[in-house]
Amino acid sequence: MEPRADPRRLASAARRTQEVNTHPRRGLGHPALGVDRPDVDAAAGGDAAAPAATLVRSSGAVRGRRPGLQTGGRPRTTPTTRPPRSPRRDLARASRPARGPASRSRGPWGPRGPRGTRGAPGTRPRRGRHSRTVRTGTDDPADQQLKEPDGFARPRRTGRFGHPSQGQCPANLGRGCAVTSFNVAAYGRSIADIYDATVRDLPTQAAVERLCELAGEGPVLEFGIGTGRLALPLVSRGLTVAGIDGSPDMVEILRGKSGGDGIPVTIGDFATTRVDGRFSLVVLTTNTIFALPSQDAQVSCFRNAAAHLEPGGRFVIEAWVPDLAGFRDGSSLRLLAVSEDVVLAEAARLSPAEQLMYTTKVRMTGEGLRLLPANHRYAWPAELDLMARLAGMDREHRWSDWVGTPFTDDSRTHVSVYRLTGGA
Repeated sequence: MEPRADPRRLASAARRTQEVNTHPRRGLGHPALGVDRPDVDAAAGGDAAAPAATLVRSSGAVRGRRPGLQTGGRPRTTPTTRPPRSPRRDLARASRPARGPASRSRGPWGPRGPRGTRGAPGTRPRRGRHSRTVRTGTDDPADQQLKEPDGFARPRRTGRFGHPSQGQCPANLGRGCAVTSFNVAAYGRSIADIYDATVRDLPTQAAVERLCELAGEGPVLEFGIGTGRLALPLVSRGLTVAGIDGSPDMVEILRGKSGGDGIPVTIGDFATTRVDGRFSLVVLTTNTIFALPSQDAQVSCFRNAAAHLEPGGRFVIEAWVPDLAGFRDGSSLRLLAVSEDVVLAEAARLSPAEQLMYTTKVRMTGEGLRLLPANHRYAWPAELDLMARLAGMDREHRWSDWVGTPFTDDSRTHVSVYRLTGGA
């Protein structure tokens, strides 16, 4: 008995035959040419002699669409737009080994990782239009290289915050990084010997005159007294001045100046350190409020100032107004000063999520080059106003500078005066 052919196999063979025959390049019976293939229709189960209802298995079957009935004697003129898959291509694909992390090719930088991941330690990043992976160094905590988005390794440094995590600029700096602790002495240690030269052009005289007016005849406490740029002129005007500073190096330079030994200075964090007595004026100038690493530390500083004020006393802050428009892709490079003796530039990276700015000033003189790191937790004037209210103070004045220029939308710095509303 002769074996019976499987109808499903016959239909499949018919579809493959028509696919080849109707291809624009290979086909011998392309429907657009009006050449019918009765043998194909017969193999597919149709009736070539019945023009009223011809079963057409057109190229739509190749794309996964169901074949349909078409009235009339000619097939549907819908040629395929994609060439059929070559059997040799399928065979080559089937013979390839399975792809995966372990089967990726090795290069001079080691095995490549899976697509979209960093790969093994020490690997070269995948470079491409859709690749954002950057790889430098390793994940070992002992690796002291910074992982920068530009692919260059940066040496570890300690910034004004002092803590190693604050000196680093992580690769996802634009996504924010938490600041938990800092070393109050780190900034002074790096800049104390040249600090007076860096602040030589500041409006010291105008600041001293304004502070004398605000203090009246009462004692003055300066947070971040440093080398005595303001404290010594205030003492020469007859005011009693005390100070708090976290840097023994800065205070040592103050002690070496004329009249510096007579100013009592307490070494410590001015956000929390207390001294004896009450004062009519507490001063925090030169953007030093931003040296505190978090909002909580800055609120604590306001409360510490209020705790040192006598009723009706004032707290004065000098700071710059944040201007994020000067940053591009979270970074900026500015030329601050140029003269025959000194060139001063500043490179900065921004973390808007935590309001952190990691900066390093580059000071070039005839004696050489100095790097001056100083990180900031910046805040807008309105945020400082809220901190003052939390500490029991209200804003009394705000100027653009020490001479009393009105504060406007175009002001880049501000001098804000807060007054204690009652007993602290």
